[in-house]
Amino acid sequence: MRFLTIHEQKILAFLHGRGWCTTREVINNVGGSFATLIKAINSLIELELMKEYREPTFPFRRYIALTEKGEKVARHLLEVLNTINT
Repeated sequence: MRFLTIHEQKILAFLHGRGWCTTREVINNVGGSFATLIKAINSLIELELMKEYREPTFPFRRYIALTEKGEKVARHLLEVLNTINT
């Protein structure tokens, strides 16, 4: 069984319902070190919870978004958090 790290959970919660965001937007809003968040993003892509698009020309931005599976996981995660916090 694979558990999500706290950073992976924060990224899923941030991206829920947002559509495409740049990696920089996620890093600026989620908090944590650059390396840790890039590792978490790559793990979420590997788990097929996120997808990516890279600009083919300068400035070569990397865009990320949740997949349908990722939206489902994020929705359940937020339900759990809402239940805990009420």
